[in-house]
Amino acid sequence: MGGSSEENAEDLSGDAVVCLCHNVMKKDIVDAAKEKDCATMADVKRCTIAGSGFGGCVLMPGFAPKIMQVALQECGKKAFTGTSLNFPFTRQELFEIIKVKELKTYEEVVETCARRG
Repeated sequence: MGGSSEENAEDLSGDAVVCLCHNVMKKDIVDAAKEKDCATMADVKRCTIAGSGFGGCVLMPGFAPKIMQVALQECGKKAFTGTSLNFPFTRQELFEIIKVKELKTYEEVVETCARRG
């Protein structure tokens, strides 16, 4: 199975292998999201080691992010979609903020856009 295909991630059985490098199954990712409070792909990677090989399964076209999002939705949670834990914006949103506010340095971006606390 692995990274991505025309098949829908929701249609995969629990024992379908999602990460070919480490033999991580769909149910491992679902359990990480539902039982271990993994809300980012970095969290899922730490809990399951999915994506720590080639990494194709954890990129957006891969099944792992889709499986995580569905599992979180099923328990009333939302996946974190920011660039990082410090920047709660997608890359495109962060780019637009930098462009509109004409930020020139990393320090300006951190001061303007980063989460506080």
